[in-house]
Amino acid sequence: MAEASPVSDNSPREDDFGVEEEPVKYTPFKLEKAALKQILADTEGSLQQDIDECEHLIDLFLKSRVQEAEDTLKPKFGRSLYYTFAAGVLGMIKSVMTCDAYDIAFALDAFRVTLEIVQAFRKEQTTLVGSFTGMLFGSSKNQKVNQLKQMTLLQKHIELIHAECGLLKALLYILTDPNMMGFVREGLTIRNAYSSYKVFYRYLTQVAEQGGLDDKELDQHFISGVYLGMGMFNLILSTLPKKLLRLFEMIGFGGHRAFGLKCLEIGANWPNKPMLKSISKTSSKYQKVVNFYPNGQDKLKGLGTRKFLCDLSLDMYHIVLSSMIQVPGGDFGYAMTELNKNITKTPDGFIYLILKGRGAQAQADPDEAIRLMERVVDIQQDWRPLVHVCFWDIASCHAGMGRWEKAAEYFSILFDENKWSRATCAYMKAVCLYEADAEKHKDIILDLMKQVPTLCKKVAGKSIPIEKYVARKSRKFLMQDNRLCLPGYEIIYMWAGFDMLPKQRLQELSQVFDQKLKALDAMQKKDTAPYKTYYDDLCLVRFLKGVTSRELVMPNASLLISEEAFVKRTVTPEQKKDLEYAARQLQFIALQADQIELDHWILPFSRYELGNLYVRLQEYEKGRSEYEAALAGGYAEDEHGQQRKKASMEQSLHLRVHNALVKLDLFEVYLGKKQGIEDQDQPSDDE
Repeated sequence: MAEASPVSDNSPREDDFGVEEEPVKYTPFKLEKAALKQILADTEGSLQQDIDECEHLIDLFLKSRVQEAEDTLKPKFGRSLYYTFAAGVLGMIKSVMTCDAYDIAFALDAFRVTLEIVQAFRKEQTTLVGSFTGMLFGSSKNQKVNQLKQMTLLQKHIELIHAECGLLKALLYILTDPNMMGFVREGLTIRNAYSSYKVFYRYLTQVAEQGGLDDKELDQHFISGVYLGMGMFNLILSTLPKKLLRLFEMIGFGGHRAFGLKCLEIGANWPNKPMLKSISKTSSKYQKVVNFYPNGQDKLKGLGTRKFLCDLSLDMYHIVLSSMIQVPGGDFGYAMTELNKNITKTPDGFIYLILKGRGAQAQADPDEAIRLMERVVDIQQDWRPLVHVCFWDIASCHAGMGRWEKAAEYFSILFDENKWSRATCAYMKAVCLYEADAEKHKDIILDLMKQVPTLCKKVAGKSIPIEKYVARKSRKFLMQDNRLCLPGYEIIYMWAGFDMLPKQRLQELSQVFDQKLKALDAMQKKDTAPYKTYYDDLCLVRFLKGVTSRELVMPNASLLISEEAFVKRTVTPEQKKDLEYAARQLQFIALQADQIELDHWILPFSRYELGNLYVRLQEYEKGRSEYEAALAGGYAEDEHGQQRKKASMEQSLHLRVHNALVKLDLFEVYLGKKQGIEDQDQPSDDE
């Protein structure tokens, strides 16, 4: 499908819709037997050359020369193992951003062709390679590692690509297939990849213990791939709440945060970074992570093709995720320092500029974030989907600053052009117009709100949480004769937007909420509520007032520091007094929660935010009690209330609370109350 023309002046037009074209169907690539034989004959001799050329393609991609990278890949697609795999990786990145059927089909087909080449290699080589996957289950760990030791460098790369390709193909299927059976099927593929990575890592550990890198059948590219795989598996799984992790534990998954972070740090060559203090004496297998850098760097001749992915994974964790939820071990300052080094080397790198824009948001500087995103739009005209990523952030920043119509213009472009979640984009545009001037835009708002429930979709047989939330809100809008209470501010909170606003804007919001509370209080009658959802609105405004008051006293941007520095802070008497006022706003909700008719998410989220407030006050036990109440639906064990059905955005809440509890344990380690903590542990080595 032809891509829409870029917006050259960064000012999207609401009436710029274009003519919708018929979708182009992708024709699967047919790998002829003769071509396959030629690939097998050429690969051993051209392995290093292909890797070197792929590193050049990575360099082009990071320098925003995306189309040039794509064009360079095309001639060797289906003719080279690494080129075909690289085309799949690039195609996956593109398809995740576009959600376009053609792009998804191309990426999946590239992975299929890659696996076809890999399987042909396995059949041609000795039975040693061909039986490697079969050995992953039912064999001792030493048997598996000994088998890997006997492989040539090419054979090791074949197994690494097999694990990587199977993993990425499975993830793309899960993200794009609405069928739950697809999730189960691909979950087994992911487990195979996970088991392979564990064998690879044990092999590297033995190499290090037996004298290091004298073995010529080992290179920096294989090593960086192992660090990336082990790091990402452990880090991602350690962040998941227990309720979700149970699904993965059923097929043998587990994760250790400190171990995962250290693997990625070594793979990214982040030097001299101390290991996160989250390892207890019983976790001896994680106490030391094998490190071939920097002593082995001369022999390795570099840091490997996957180094940049280790780098970006850490940036996402420390800069993006740590500013949105309380992730343990987040080191925002260190990550920004490393990011700025990459920007110095690659000043026009769109990925690095986007990350720096996210960093500016985390530091409560939305206007600087907008400037950086607009720069990316100017630089990156090859891929329209990358512009959409920037448009989302620009729109969110404008909404947070109260520039509602400007935000609506960008959400309008996303609604018309992008396929991530049209339901969410429609709702975002509608509520921005509602906050700007509900009467002026009433017809557009009504039309969008009617569309929202019809635009929702499923992934792996499950509805998308944010789409369920916006569908409920749109139905409430229609039920209430086209009225909602502060919907723009509510959705800003859901995107962690209040943590990213400057003090002046927070003061303005505090006044907005005060005025709304006065209006609601004026409606109050002695015996009955003035309307059915009155307490929904009252509790929402109190909730927003409490969060805003807390951020005015002790903003999230000032707390992007290490756990050790956090527990050493001093809370002044004035700060304590102001935070206690914010706490009363949030405590009010639990007292009125039984009268909430529809917005049941407010109670458990208020307990979570109250927990965050107590942690900032350094009243850690109170914080823990509030977090546990949030997990229990809003009521602690010794409290009584009307238990509700599953609330909107419950998965998001559990993710936030799980990581906040682990971070709270880490505070206690630094306070000397605990020796160490455990993340979800890995299955035993023999599994």
